[in-house]
Amino acid sequence: MSKISQNLQLAINNLEIKNIFINKSVAEHVNGDPLFTDFENVFIDLSHQVKKSVVLSDTENKKQLLRIYISFGVEWKEEQNSDEVLSQIAVEYILEYALKKELSQDCIDEFALKNSMVHVWPYWREYVASLCDRLNLPKITLPTVQLKHHSRANKLDKSE
Repeated sequence: MSKISQNLQLAINNLEIKNIFINKSVAEHVNGDPLFTDFENVFIDLSHQVKKSVVLSDTENKKQLLRIYISFGVEWKEEQNSDEVLSQIAVEYILEYALKKELSQDCIDEFALKNSMVHVWPYWREYVASLCDRLNLPKITLPTVQLKHHSRANKLDKSE
């Protein structure tokens, strides 16, 4: 059973989501053509990565804003280990959080790696589904995401 660390709980208590937006995006057929490629039998490579986090300060109003950069991608390849990409979708989101109080870098890093993904994942799921349709690619339905420390089993254990 996964428990929330003190650092993560401190971050959750002191960060308030303010904005999620796309910083950059690519959607293209690189070496594939949906009319002449059997996209039903190609390898699909999914990726996601928390790239960085930055705390911005407004010294005049004494407020801080945390920005977390997360990139997602999907590539269609003829073979699993091939470098040749047929089509791709890539996007970088920026998540912005208001800081209620100053947090250590350890708190911010743990939040970025363990918790921020749940806020942006629904946007990524919708984006992939929409672009697959627009690019005439087979539909990809990404699973929903649930944090381990939010699981039903964890809540049941606490009530026993």
